[in-house]
Parts: sequence; structure tokens; C-alpha cells
Amino acid sequence: MNLSIIGSSKIIEHHIIAAKKVGFKVKAIFSSNKNSKNAQNLKEKFKIDYNFKTIGEFIKFSEDKKCSIIIAGRVRDNEIFLLKSLKTKNKIFIEKPVFYELKKFDKFFKYRAQIFIGYNRLFYKNIKLIERKIKNQKEIEVFVSCPESSVKGIKRNTCHIISIIYFLFKDAKIISSNKNGRNFYLRMKCKKGFINLFLNLNSPENFKIELNLDKEKIILSPIERIKIFKGIEKIIVRNQKIYNPIKTFDFDENSSSNYKPGFLEQMKLFKKFVKNKKTLVPDMRFAKKIMTTCDLLTNL
Repeated sequence: MNLSIIGSSKIIEHHIIAAKKVGFKVKAIFSSNKNSKNAQNLKEKFKIDYNFKTIGEFIKFSEDKKCSIIIAGRVRDNEIFLLKSLKTKNKIFIEKPVFYELKKFDKFFKYRAQIFIGYNRLFYKNIKLIERKIKNQKEIEVFVSCPESSVKGIKRNTCHIISIIYFLFKDAKIISSNKNGRNFYLRMKCKKGFINLFLNLNSPENFKIELNLDKEKIILSPIERIKIFKGIEKIIVRNQKIYNPIKTFDFDENSSSNYKPGFLEQMKLFKKFVKNKKTLVPDMRFAKKIMTTCDLLTNL
């Protein structure tokens, strides 16, 4: 259960904390920035054995010590680091979005049994709750709001929200798309109903997923907080009738754990993946499907 890490950004710390919690021994770290102070700080903080300065040394060590590898560096470096890491024959965890260019995904489809892709929001308790809620629903209307500051943010950030949609509604297909100024729109169809995805550049609204079920309304806004409403109550205030939605559930992922939401459950699944236990994990085909939709949006 040895682990080595490529990258030194803030997200690495969350991966290390989750990995150590589930039993991994973090043995080495490498950053493409040879002068990275963050990599050295992480080495000292988490008592990592080695901070390698070259990718060659890092890969040889990972192969010799049978280290699974986490790749969470710059997206532009992912292809070369992934190719080098695959030579170790060990299991690899690579952070989303993996690649921005669609054609790069295809060459890695054959390594499905070796590569796990990190979409931590799929492991939120909120998403698991919704998955159970919609299981027996015959009709669902879903509204998704994805504010971004720029078109570039669609591939960097909106991919997380689209990953949730494809995780919950695996058969979702795009039936129409259009753009009006700085507003983007996708209409999607699945067996359970329709999904309307809105993307508004510079919108003041947070990321939001709203689901209308048979007897309930579920709102995620932000994605870390879930609210469930069931019915309307009539109340009298100063002799006036006010119709108020009845809130039956309100839960914030950030207040429920000492860990960043999703990371611990994600690492538990990666551990099973490393042990070759039969698991369904986010793979290259899933990642390409998400980025294909992001690519469509950016090119409207």
C-alpha cells in the first residue's frame, strides 16, 4: 500500500490526508516545478521519504517500491506523466479533467484496469442521497446552473457539475444546444425525464442542481449543501396568507467531517481499485464523455 505523488498544489494535501487515513504509506513526491517550496513543505509536514527533482528518479523509485501513483499536477503535463507512470504497471489515480484535448483520451482507453480518475464530488453524501432518491422515480425535471467567469472555466470547473449529471443519469443525451450572448444552454434527455443545463458567464448565482421529483424538490446550492422540500404550508402573518415551502432536510457537507468533502470516500474506492477488487470507477471513457460536453459548450 505504498503511494507516490506527482504535484504540489493545495489539493495534494487533501489527497495525502485521505490516503493516510485509509492505510496508504506516502513514500515520495515530485513536482514539475524544480524549485517548488510546496513539495518540500508537504514532504516535511507528512514525513514523506523523498522529494524527487526529476521524473525519471521518481518513476524508478515508484516502480521499485511498488507505489501506486497520484497525478495531480498541471493538466498540460498529464499526458507525459501518465505515459511514464503506466510503465510501472502500478495503479494510477489522476485528477480531472485529465486532458483538455479530446483526441488525447483515446490512446488511454486500453489502460482502463490501471487508471482511476478523480471526480471527488461524485463521492459526496449529498450525491449518494440523490442517487437513492431518484432510483424509483419515473419522471424528473432537472435544472442545472453553472456560473463561470470565463469560457476557459467550463473545462476547468463546470466539468465537475457535468460529471454529476452523467453519474446520476448515465443514459443522458444532448438533444439541443444554443448560446445567447454570454448565456449557454443544453437540453438533455434521459429515461427519467429532461435536464436543462444553463451556463451563465459572470452570473452572481452559485453552482446549483435542482431536481423536481414526484413529491419532493431537491436543491443543491452550492453542491456541498442539500435542501429537500416537500409540500407547501400556509401561514398567516399580519392577517396575510403566506405560502411557505416545507423544508424537510438541510445538510452541509462541509460541516459533517474533518476532511474535505468526497476525498475520503474517493480514496476508499481507490484502495479497493489498487487491491484489484471488483469496482466501478470513473475511467477514461467517462472523462472523455464529460469533456466532450464541455467542448461542445465552449464551441457554441
